[in-house]
Amino acid sequence: MTRETFYLITKDQILESAEFNGDMYPSGYGDEALEVLREVESEEQFRSMVEDFNTNHHNYEEELIYDKLWFVEEGKNGWLKGTFELDETIDFRNKYFDRFFSDYIFIRNLTETDYKFIDGDGVEGIIKANDTLRLSFGRLVEGSRNTLVEWLGENKEA
Repeated sequence: MTRETFYLITKDQILESAEFNGDMYPSGYGDEALEVLREVESEEQFRSMVEDFNTNHHNYEEELIYDKLWFVEEGKNGWLKGTFELDETIDFRNKYFDRFFSDYIFIRNLTETDYKFIDGDGVEGIIKANDTLRLSFGRLVEGSRNTLVEWLGENKEA
């Protein structure tokens, strides 16, 4: 089973969807998931999009949206929880399975701030303001052309 979770970064909070299990790779529901998340412009739209996605593909009865800690904190049994390091980067090398867990994660940044991330291989990138990314086990799979150009380095084809 290929798992996926949606994330929404707003000015005030980070929202995390329930983890959806099954067919979340790009040629399954993954491409659709990325496209519907790209259309989200508010917290209310995110909540509605997650509910619609669930109804169309999984029909889970559990809670679908959770508030996620902004900064990484140590939880029970030493597990880390939260999205951003104290320097406001997202380091996907830092206990990925404690913090994100899913095979694929989809992140929509609705803020006016660009955030730096470090992928699972140590490559630095930018989650631009109003951008959407798809990562697989903390490695960038897809984002906007600007993000990819910055991620790959200038003068390289995306």
